[in-house]
Amino acid sequence: MDIKKYFCPECKKELKQDNNKIICFNCQNEYKITNGIAVYGKDISETMEKYWENYDFKADLIENCLEEFIPKNKKYKNILDLGCGDGRGTVAISHLGAKIFCLDTSFNPLKILKLRNLPNIIPINGDGKKLPFPDNYFDLIISISTVEHINYKDLSYVFDEVCRVLKKDGLFLVRNDAWFYGVLEKLRILPGKKKFTTKPDLTHINMMTPWKFKKALKNSNLKIIQEDYFPFYRYQKNIKRLFFPKFLVSIFATHANLICKPIKK
Repeated sequence: MDIKKYFCPECKKELKQDNNKIICFNCQNEYKITNGIAVYGKDISETMEKYWENYDFKADLIENCLEEFIPKNKKYKNILDLGCGDGRGTVAISHLGAKIFCLDTSFNPLKILKLRNLPNIIPINGDGKKLPFPDNYFDLIISISTVEHINYKDLSYVFDEVCRVLKKDGLFLVRNDAWFYGVLEKLRILPGKKKFTTKPDLTHINMMTPWKFKKALKNSNLKIIQEDYFPFYRYQKNIKRLFFPKFLVSIFATHANLICKPIKK
């Protein structure tokens, strides 16, 4: 069975495939399919392209703990991995849905993603500010360590689109590399890495505090229903009564892991 299904980023109507093209008969736009990847028109930063050109792919590099944050009592027919990169998050949730749409603004990581040979993925080279999907389409959207690569002024457009394409009872799991992570990165003392050997990531242009991150989500009508912060989360999980003051978490969290639901009228 061919699971591939494409939608026009302009009018959100389903596209028809014709060899290496996908065509919208509603607005007459045409898009290419290159190496099995749907390619929509967009602007890509040169820095990001160079990052993926020099990327050292490891097939076993996956987000092993990602599924623990996703409720098991729901069915997820359509899933979106927004800013999927090389698919390290896609692998972790690929068994949860019939179709996993994997969208990234850069073409190179999608080529790497295909090396993982996941049978139910649909790779799309597109723009998060104009998601090529109809309203209320997804049961689950994940976005792992992506928002720090997006200009803050553009983030509201991305989150507005997430709210639009999520079903009323859908979930959005989003994680960022936070402000304090950026501090450690500049000092070259990241946890788990050798000191002073890893250069700061030049594609990290939006390292937010948890407070600012939460505000951006709420401004796009995304209601936060669960908050977990690293490295504090692991300690709290192992020691149930352990409590960290909010001001401490807001300043020294390296990652914010948030689950949201859309607020729809």
